[in-house]
Amino acid sequence: MTPTGHQLGAALVAGSILDRPLALERALESWRALPTGGEFVGNDLENGSNLLLRAELLEAGSHLAPTPMLAEILSLPEEEARRVLLLRILQRERPPWLEGAVSEEGKLREALIPDVAVRVLTDLYPDLELREAVLIALGQRVDLEGRDAVGAEAELLVVQACRDRLVALGREDLCAGVRRVSQHSDLLGYDVVTPTLSGRNWRMEVKAARREASHWEVVLSRMEFEHGMRDPRWRLVACRVGRRAGVLGFVLAGEVSGRVPLDRPGGRWADARLALPGPHAGLPPLGGC
Repeated sequence: MTPTGHQLGAALVAGSILDRPLALERALESWRALPTGGEFVGNDLENGSNLLLRAELLEAGSHLAPTPMLAEILSLPEEEARRVLLLRILQRERPPWLEGAVSEEGKLREALIPDVAVRVLTDLYPDLELREAVLIALGQRVDLEGRDAVGAEAELLVVQACRDRLVALGREDLCAGVRRVSQHSDLLGYDVVTPTLSGRNWRMEVKAARREASHWEVVLSRMEFEHGMRDPRWRLVACRVGRRAGVLGFVLAGEVSGRVPLDRPGGRWADARLALPGPHAGLPPLGGC
């Protein structure tokens, strides 16, 4: 069953006390004693822990043990953490409605989506275009756990480059804020989050770029593009991997909007191979905007 927004919030609160393995009875006592201002009552937090189990963020045995991934997710802003938790559950359980909601042509059949799923998705993705793109990407996925090795190498390269830059500026204290969120879900629309000196984060979609005669080529999904067009903090970062590995540069979604395919009456584009003639050099500036 698709969790509600309230249940997702309860799961995050329940997970917040599990910084170490706890016996189930001790965990229950802690949840009952936890002040929530009346937001969560009765078995809400216990039921929330069941969502964490479904998302494979807790290990159950004689004790409830948090996974390292749970700590990572709890460090995210609440809305972002709720999105991650929902996507992990939908990706792992693939409810029957998810298959039927997306046609073979990649069209969304909204009438087949249960009301509870519509409500939570609308709450987490208020923008219709982005919500549709996320649902279509979810419905069309086959190998949800398979991570492209080249893409992972590019993401790790960007994480290290972001941390190195912070260290060089004497801001080691911000290094913990550089996170590879693609480990939680590859359907967020971005792969790496890094803090800036302004206190706001950049959200970066990382692509391993292929060099052609006069440009660099990357493949961008509809969902990634839609997120970038609606998030002023989003950047597409192109990398070279393998020998001579390094960050090539970045572009804004608006700078590639004229290069994506046009939608046709029979369907919408899902993935596009884009030519980037000259990305801005290096990583997005740390000053932020």
